[in-house]
Formats: sequence, C-alpha cells, structure tokens
Amino acid sequence: MMTRSSLCLLCLLSLSACSDGDGSLDGSLGSVYRLGFDDVRVRLYSSELAIEYARDDGAVPLRVTLQADALPESGGGEWQIGEFGDVTGQLRDGTYVPRFTSGQLNLERFTPREGTRIRGTFDATFSPGRDRLGVHGTFDTRLVLVTAPATPVD
Repeated sequence: MMTRSSLCLLCLLSLSACSDGDGSLDGSLGSVYRLGFDDVRVRLYSSELAIEYARDDGAVPLRVTLQADALPESGGGEWQIGEFGDVTGQLRDGTYVPRFTSGQLNLERFTPREGTRIRGTFDATFSPGRDRLGVHGTFDTRLVLVTAPATPVD
C-alpha cells in the first residue's frame, strides 16, 4: 500500500519528468537587462532555427537564431551568430535586448525531426553605449517543427 508521502513523491517525480526543456542564461548582460525565463524552446521554421528563452507572460527575453540553410543534416557544429543568425529579445514592458555585436552558437546534437533532443550552448557580446556586456546560454530540449499554414486558393 502506498503512503501519502510516497504518493506525493511519485507525483513530483512525474511532474519533473514532464519538463521538456532545460537551460541557463548568465553573464554581465544581466546587470542592465532582465534575463529571467520560465522555459527554453527550440523551434525549426522553414527559414531558421530559433532557441527561445521564454516567460510565462509571453515575453521572449532572449532569442538566438541560425539560418536554416546553415544547419547540418544531422550532428552538430559551431557557427558565428553574426554571420549566420541573430540575437534578439523583448520584455513585456517593451524593453529590447541591446544589439549584439558578436557571438558563437554550438550545437552538440541536432536532428531536424519533431521531438528530437537538441542540446548546445552560445555566447554573445553586446555593446550598449561604451560598455561591453556578455551572456552565456545553455539549452537542452526537444525540437518543435513549425510549418506555415496553407495559403487558401481563390
């Protein structure tokens, strides 16, 4: 017979197993811009791969993109973000992340199939005014393929 505390522990373990994404953001950028997030998601659009650090209120404080045509068929790789992508973000109050100046994205694991685990890191540098700030991020989550809705034919 299962005790009440055993049942509670089982429920907690089940909830943590349902959590799909894991990640982190840290660095000096956090001294001028709120980097907090609730979820990490990786989406593959027809034009780009997007690593999004999202909040429950709908804001995406940080979004790292890589052009789809730069992606490998599978495996991993390393890219200069400024050459093949971008780093953007916006809070609910309308505050934007400062324009980044350079960065690097590393994919340890990538397969362009719905639900596959995507793991990697990135580093980006920002220069708001005379300051030079940085952020380091990690992500480990499942890929979501986003397809464009069909265009109605008249």
